[in-house]
Amino acid sequence: MGKNIVVVSAVNFTNGGPLAILHEFLDKARLFPESKFIALVNNKALFQNDYPNVEFIEFPEVKKSWASRIFFEYWHCRKLSKNLQATHWLCLHDMSAKVSCLNQYVYCHNPSPFYDFSSFKEIYIEPKFFLFKLFYGVLYRINIKNNKAVFVQQNWLKKKFETRYGLKNVVVNRPESSFYVNNKGFSKKSFIKKDDVNIFYPAVPRVFKNFEVIINAAKLLKDSHPEIKFHFTVNGSENKYSKMLKEQCLGMSNIFFHGYLSREKINALYLTCDVVCFPSKLETWGLPLTEAKKFDSWIVASDLPYAHETVGDYSKILFFPPDDPQSLVMKINDLISDPEKHLIYDNPDKVFESLNDVTSGFSGLISYMLNDK
Repeated sequence: MGKNIVVVSAVNFTNGGPLAILHEFLDKARLFPESKFIALVNNKALFQNDYPNVEFIEFPEVKKSWASRIFFEYWHCRKLSKNLQATHWLCLHDMSAKVSCLNQYVYCHNPSPFYDFSSFKEIYIEPKFFLFKLFYGVLYRINIKNNKAVFVQQNWLKKKFETRYGLKNVVVNRPESSFYVNNKGFSKKSFIKKDDVNIFYPAVPRVFKNFEVIINAAKLLKDSHPEIKFHFTVNGSENKYSKMLKEQCLGMSNIFFHGYLSREKINALYLTCDVVCFPSKLETWGLPLTEAKKFDSWIVASDLPYAHETVGDYSKILFFPPDDPQSLVMKINDLISDPEKHLIYDNPDKVFESLNDVTSGFSGLISYMLNDK
């Protein structure tokens, strides 16, 4: 048999988390020196690290418009796969390209098609997200059954893809938590100060992030518990949604809008705040939950499948219905009054179920592809 030629397509990963994901994949490719990896990227200059078994091919025009992207995925990639003689093809960014390759895979990150809008108000506030929900619902369907496996990060997404698209080859690829946060050098306090309680919600302003439930809880606690303060990583100017949130908090002294923060300042808030609150209604994984665990923080999170899967058997966790501010207030009061009493896993029967088709990190994903018969 000839040498494996693994093509990883990530032409729209240019910054932030997506670019970090691609770097992590390429780092893990070092563990497979017997295979050649070809990375399709937007800009080769973004990859200064030495990846000895990776060849880069850049396509700077692809990200300029959706028309360019669609042409690339569904027409150009077929010719490219033949020219490169690819034995394995991984689309790392949701779309299942049209390729001439027996071993084709796709990694689906975007959970928007599975979000249920609770009101027309949400659509009005963020119409672009509503359109993306519809668009990705169709986009995922194109060529998806040409893949030998469809990778997702959690079991709840696996079930959604199986039900909506009639798939039987969805594989859960859980992230390696060490990739997401390094709290080396920090020492987390293990108690909650009753006279000064700080609650942290690190999130960008999107309608599904559900800031409103915290704001409504803060209103209920404002007079009876002035010592409780809430910290957001938005400033009110990012978009229509964040502006609405800021307006809802006029006159409230127990909510602080910090805006965008550097990683160092985020880590500092994880360290100093008593509780991480995460009421989001939609996540592929829920990175702040992983980060909170690393900092040994108390967590109050949405009682939804993604949160249960992410926290696993972590003990300093309480769940609440994400649309119920009264329940959130009760959970916060429980932690303040007697945190040790709640040092057990809440609803242990909902911990993610044991699965056979689960891989861990990109090393596990690459190994799965190369050994998939």
